[in-house]
Amino acid sequence: MSQLSPTLSETTAAKPDRPWLIQLYQISQARHKHQYIPYSAGLLQAYVQGQPDAWQRYTFLALHIDRLPVSETLKQTQIADIFGFSAYVWNIEYSLALAKSIKALKPEALTIFGGPQVPDRSEAFLRANPQVDVCVHGEGEQIFYQLLESLPDKNWHEIPGVSWLDADGKYHSHQRPPRIKDLDIIPSPYLQGVFSPLIQKFPDYQWVALWETTRGCPFSCTYCDWGSAVQAKVHRFGTERLEAEMDWFGKSKINIINCCDANFGILPRDLEITDYMIATRARFGNPHLFFVQGAKNVTERIYLIQKKIIDANMSDMVTLALQSVTPQALKAIRRENISLDTYRTLQQRFQKEGVAAYSDMLMGLPGETYDSFADGLMKVIDEGQHHLIQLFNVYILPNAEFAQPEYRKAHGIETVRIPYSEPHLSLDNMEVQEWQELVIGTSSLSRSDWRKTRVLAWWVEILYLYRKLMQLPIFLVHFLAGVPYREIFEFYMQGDLLNAPLISELQKFLDNKALTIENGENEYCIFTQGEESHWLPVKDFIIAGVYSPAIQQAFYQDNLQVLKQILARHQTELPEGMLEQATQLSQALFQSFVSQQGFAMNCSYNLWEVYQAILKGEDWKLESGMYRYVHDWMGPPFYEVRSESRPLQPVA
Repeated sequence: MSQLSPTLSETTAAKPDRPWLIQLYQISQARHKHQYIPYSAGLLQAYVQGQPDAWQRYTFLALHIDRLPVSETLKQTQIADIFGFSAYVWNIEYSLALAKSIKALKPEALTIFGGPQVPDRSEAFLRANPQVDVCVHGEGEQIFYQLLESLPDKNWHEIPGVSWLDADGKYHSHQRPPRIKDLDIIPSPYLQGVFSPLIQKFPDYQWVALWETTRGCPFSCTYCDWGSAVQAKVHRFGTERLEAEMDWFGKSKINIINCCDANFGILPRDLEITDYMIATRARFGNPHLFFVQGAKNVTERIYLIQKKIIDANMSDMVTLALQSVTPQALKAIRRENISLDTYRTLQQRFQKEGVAAYSDMLMGLPGETYDSFADGLMKVIDEGQHHLIQLFNVYILPNAEFAQPEYRKAHGIETVRIPYSEPHLSLDNMEVQEWQELVIGTSSLSRSDWRKTRVLAWWVEILYLYRKLMQLPIFLVHFLAGVPYREIFEFYMQGDLLNAPLISELQKFLDNKALTIENGENEYCIFTQGEESHWLPVKDFIIAGVYSPAIQQAFYQDNLQVLKQILARHQTELPEGMLEQATQLSQALFQSFVSQQGFAMNCSYNLWEVYQAILKGEDWKLESGMYRYVHDWMGPPFYEVRSESRPLQPVA
């Protein structure tokens, strides 16, 4: 047999007396009845079906998305001849297990793998997984069609963007083809009815539509495979097509639109697209939510787009991607050309208007140290980000520059393989475990300092950001007593805590949790309630424990003692009773959230007015008097408190 013959050419059956049967998989797991439409697989189907006379040669079976037992999925889909898998971190191991079962049952079947989890350098992947016949790299629509057209001979030597092992074990890999410039040659799977059978099959799902208006990203952040996947130049889908898709979303009652553009707002027309999406909701009542990743360095347009979306109640907060404020880290991850001034300008504008905006920061970037991360995080808070900072671990994506051996060596990147789990979902005792590669050290950040970074982030999330359990008292200790944020959180993290047994136990728990993650255990915690157990992120796990009235009382009493200890170490104090009242008000707010009931509370200081002014970046003045704060439960407690107050005099 020739070395150039593809795998399985000896066992491949002749062309059947019917169209080839094609089964596409894009496996995911519904979360609280929300399920993603399998957009990537749908694009492949729509492109093939859009070719001349394709219906005579190819028949697509129903798209498969549910993560059933492998044997059950195989039973439902085994009649196909060609099996295509869209592989992501949450489904790659399941997809490989399913492909292995398919090959055992039907050795002549063709298995095709594509998607972000298929490595560009795929030789080791193919040798480790003989159940994979061919890998597709880059934009898959045209490549997938060419693979189908090669049947039954499977002559892949003129097809770009594929890799495989031939029957003699020789590795073949072809460069990606030029990117598709005219994206409208790809028929819309939404408009072509590709997803209609799926939506009819699962009428109870709340569907989340993935949606592209462009492809491409002009940035090359090393931790991200977006730029490497589509290179730099931004290509666009036609406006008429996009408007028709938005109409389809509205008519089909699609609840959530998740825009996949790397930089929505980079084009002037994105303002018009935003207006059309808002008008679509007004006409049809859907979609309810519209999420976008804002463009970098386009301050005014991004502000206008995000403000329109917020004002239309199609999002409750604005995303401001930051990742780091450390120059060495930004240089190492190739983000030095993304302006931090843009972020600060947007943050301040949204803060003044009372618009909730959250920031993203990454832990474990090359060039970052524990001190630089801690100082950077506190700087972001000091500059007015009191709403939410998403503090993410860094994971290795196989096709990002971060993953390449040269980059790993240059930056001393250390990783550990940990289980992948879906947060907030019941434990499913997964038949096939998924995995992810977590960065736990670099040449600038030792493993012990990574643990410190992880623990510091948890303390900030638990006390200050997520449910704002102690944000108001910490405000007072910082703004009135002058204690730096870093000193406050680091005392929680590693101080010798007195008269605070619950917080001391939490201190030990978080230290141990960081260590277990470093050693390869699950990053989440198992939370059991009644007969149900599910995975929770650490911050959710701790806060869920505070729901208990007895623990809640001890938690707030201990926090009061810790803050008093911090003030004593700083040789300062707050006006009499203020810290106690601020802690009581914080507890009342949290308890209101837990019980979904209102409250009324008397204070000797205008604590709520000061709190709200700081949140909005406004001037404030502390006053004493008779203040009564009333909360009538109608939703999140932090925005529904009214003041019935009689100020007496400023506090010195």
